[in-house]
Amino acid sequence: MAAGVGRKAHPGSMRCRVAAMPRLRLGSSIWFEGGPPPEIPSPPRLETHLSADVVIVGGGLTGAVVAYECLSRGLSVVALEAGRLAGGSTSANTGLLAYEPDELFSGLSARYGAEAAVRVWHRSQEAAAAFAGLLGRLHVACGLARRASIYACTTRASERRLRDDHRLRHEHGLRGRWLDAATLWDRTGMRGRGAIETRGHAQLDPYRACLGLWTAAMRGGARVYAESRATRVDTASRTVRVHTAHGSVRARRVVIATGYATPEFRPLAGGFTLTHTYALSTGPLPPAARSQVGIPDVLVWSAERPYHYLRWGPGHRLIVGGADRPLVPESQRGAAFVRGRRRLAREVRALVPGLRGIAFERAWEGLFAVTPDGLPYIGPHPRYPHHLFALGYGGNGMVYAWLAARLLTGCFTGTPDPDLALFSFDRLQHHNRGRRRRV
Repeated sequence: MAAGVGRKAHPGSMRCRVAAMPRLRLGSSIWFEGGPPPEIPSPPRLETHLSADVVIVGGGLTGAVVAYECLSRGLSVVALEAGRLAGGSTSANTGLLAYEPDELFSGLSARYGAEAAVRVWHRSQEAAAAFAGLLGRLHVACGLARRASIYACTTRASERRLRDDHRLRHEHGLRGRWLDAATLWDRTGMRGRGAIETRGHAQLDPYRACLGLWTAAMRGGARVYAESRATRVDTASRTVRVHTAHGSVRARRVVIATGYATPEFRPLAGGFTLTHTYALSTGPLPPAARSQVGIPDVLVWSAERPYHYLRWGPGHRLIVGGADRPLVPESQRGAAFVRGRRRLAREVRALVPGLRGIAFERAWEGLFAVTPDGLPYIGPHPRYPHHLFALGYGGNGMVYAWLAARLLTGCFTGTPDPDLALFSFDRLQHHNRGRRRRV
């Protein structure tokens, strides 16, 4: 689902043409097993003209939590999804509710200062806890389980970086403990030089979490439409109108919750690097095989780039992910998928010797956006009146989906969150200008 920019239609308005997005995933994700839960209503196609306070473009997890948060603040909501709910990037997600940003704490501190880096860390921790709490209160059946995270290094250079990062975190009151190589091996069966262990993370089934949140939003009054691709966005002096092939929605604001800036948003696209990521799952493993693998119920990450991660999924399946690579042309994507999943299997077996001889039964690939600092873009952009964006999540999609919902609803209620600036589109420009002044 996407929206985009075109020519000006007349003074005081902007007409935005919307084109098709590339496929957001390939392969066979384990989350589709058994189909959608029977209690999930099937949204209709938009075939009329509506009005609302907010129109949301995108039917994934971000759209769902934004819709729920807007409703909780008394705003009326219409949501448009081009395909089926939770059928894009959300279903390619491996279900890690992890709050540590893709960028090391030391890297964020060097860019923006330690105070800002601490605020990013705290807001991410709060978002992970709040999102898990909401799913619990709504009794969403999505396999939610609290987990520790082990962030491991395997080379001398990454050990040095991670030790320095651990020290700097402690200097600023961020919790975590260092595991030496022997302890890492005992805890995970993973070869490495050390790791940082942190608490407060979780794992879940992202497909069912998303559908459960959309169900709660619909019960709360959200009008949700599937198979309703936005074809044009017209912006007037005080409103937007989002058109589909068979209807339209007039609203005060439109929220673009598509995961990344589509080609139609050309002025924004330079802030992203589109990346393919790969995931594999074993079949259900018996106790002897699980003991051979050696990984307990934790989230395991490697600190190298591209990184790898492992966690236990439903039915005692092991899910592994990583081996990210830059965007390839759509015509080459199938062949790249085959190479990527083979590379991922080879590399995780080298990382965790206990995986040798254990087959992977499913493989899938997702397309996601990487930003220069590993943080998302959340909020308005001066080129797009009455638009709000939630884009560029990297490896923390579910955490940043919730954080985006909290930050964006402040824009509607007239009480913008002061931390919105940490995730704004112009944060990198401010940083670069400040760096030039200091030189």
